Amino acid sequence: MENKQSISETVCPHCHTEAERKISGGFSTDGSFNNLRTLCCNCGKEIKDYWWCETCQDMIVPEHVTLDEHHDTHFGGCGNKVV
Repeated sequence: MENKQSISETVCPHCHTEAERKISGGFSTDGSFNNLRTLCCNCGKEIKDYWWCETCQDMIVPEHVTLDEHHDTHFGGCGNKVV
């Protein structure tokens, strides 16, 4: 897991710039979150909480991680554990 520290929480994984982030969405009348998303102010793309695959040496979008926290082979992943 020594490479995980190289993933910066301030750098956008899409445009690779150190841009500010903005929160899009809001609260519904019952107090719950309503479509909250974190967006990069530079490229406008959504920034998700990525996983790190030590085997592939790559950041993995949450949709490509299985429920038991493995790099999903259905999306071209290696099948190994992610952190």
